[in-house]
Amino acid sequence: MDIQRRISRIQKALIDRGLDALLSTRHESIGYLTGGFQRSGLAMLIEREGKPLVVSEEAERLKDEAWAPDLLQVENAEAKGLPIARIGALANAVKERGLAEKRLGLERAHLTALEMELLAKVLPDAEWVEAGDVVGSAMLVKGADEIRALRRVAEAADAGMRRAVDTLRVGVTELEIAGEIELAIRKLGAERTWFPTHVASGYRSDLGIAFATDKVIQYNDKVVLDVGPIRQSYCGELCTQVVVGKASTEVKKLFQGVADVHRKIIESLIPGKKASDVFHAAYDYSQELGLKRVYPSFGRGIGVVGSEELLLFRPTCETELVPGMVVATVVYIGEGPHEIGTERMTLITADGPAPLSTFPLELIEV
Repeated sequence: MDIQRRISRIQKALIDRGLDALLSTRHESIGYLTGGFQRSGLAMLIEREGKPLVVSEEAERLKDEAWAPDLLQVENAEAKGLPIARIGALANAVKERGLAEKRLGLERAHLTALEMELLAKVLPDAEWVEAGDVVGSAMLVKGADEIRALRRVAEAADAGMRRAVDTLRVGVTELEIAGEIELAIRKLGAERTWFPTHVASGYRSDLGIAFATDKVIQYNDKVVLDVGPIRQSYCGELCTQVVVGKASTEVKKLFQGVADVHRKIIESLIPGKKASDVFHAAYDYSQELGLKRVYPSFGRGIGVVGSEELLLFRPTCETELVPGMVVATVVYIGEGPHEIGTERMTLITADGPAPLSTFPLELIEV
């Protein structure tokens, strides 16, 4: 991964915005700019020049895994009953580097109220500026190394879904199917999943999100399958539904409508269009098909963050599509008691959409 290129882009953004540094506690942002990940106990200071400083409770491990940031090990400390040693260490670093009275960017959505209160108290002369989109904007367009990683997780998701279809039969449990999916994705290089694998059958398939249980799959059950492999911190996504036996006429009709709308979304992923344009194209088409209960969002950007908040296929998102973006397109439509959803991954190129997911959109009966 070209970490230095990413750091340079963020430092240029700091200069362009008149910020002297960016403080971050978001593990995705820190991992994106260092190549090393941990879920908690992290904080980062990145200035206009030089390496990022990472405050960590696991500095020795990050020394081996991350791209050579300056590392500071901190031990757990308590303030007002909460472990916030990373904030105290970060504030001290700001002072030591002569930044205590400078313009400092923050990702406020990833700070607690207590953490923000502590920063303001310890650094009363700093000018705090919301800069939550600085790293998020850089993440939207992927480099060649990132696209390779996302292609791998898409392939792993396809393999997991094919294994599920091969294994589905009357008498197996949802948990057994989930286990087969996860074994298949690991064989393709996935390190883990970034959300629990969903397998929901029968009446549970119309609950929306439902994790696997020991429920036994019955004949004519509709089964939701949703998996999110993760490799090198890049997230994959694939969701579909399968019928074990024969689908009812209502389910077949609804599934066909979902597939048609999903194709419309993928066809609309053209550079120069806005995310809102894609939403309207898909939603208007769903209404032409007579589909009533349509979930008002058709996906988002995907990468180190499973849902990139700056690229959402919703009517209010004006982010422009450009080559190098990778998106997870989503369609959820209901009719009567039934709910059907599908999710797929696509790379946006100069020539238009290039699907990373190869699993079919059509209804599968096993």
